[in-house]
Amino acid sequence: MALAKDTTLFRDITAWRPEGRLVRSRYAAALVLWGLVAALGAALFCFALGTGRTPAAGTLAALVGTWFIGVASVRRLHDMGRPGAWVAAVFLVPVLGFVPLLITESKPGANRWGENPKGMLRIDDPRLLAKLHDEARPGSVMDEVGPKAKDEGK
Repeated sequence: MALAKDTTLFRDITAWRPEGRLVRSRYAAALVLWGLVAALGAALFCFALGTGRTPAAGTLAALVGTWFIGVASVRRLHDMGRPGAWVAAVFLVPVLGFVPLLITESKPGANRWGENPKGMLRIDDPRLLAKLHDEARPGSVMDEVGPKAKDEGK
């Protein structure tokens, strides 16, 4: 059984760096998770100010949530074929800025930010079969099947 941290969903929504592409469903998951963290941080900040305490924990949580939302938004823009600098428009008009990121389809094929992640989700994709074979443990079923799948594609 794979650990949660080893799943692509977990890696996609917890990416620290804005490199690569991100599909709509994983972007929505990142928005929900990090939006809750940012909202909790803002609530802790306000509570701390109201009680006269230092708002360090709330500030940190709000900044972390905002950072991850920004990274996910840049990766989503990359998936749509747009430069990451457009994230400024997303944050300037948040209500309208996030909607296009949630409803716009991925650009087909590869672009300068990488392969289309949706293209690797089809089970009959030869690139996926090759990747599974390359990452297979010696003696596993995929180790035996992979080379045949590669040879049949030629």
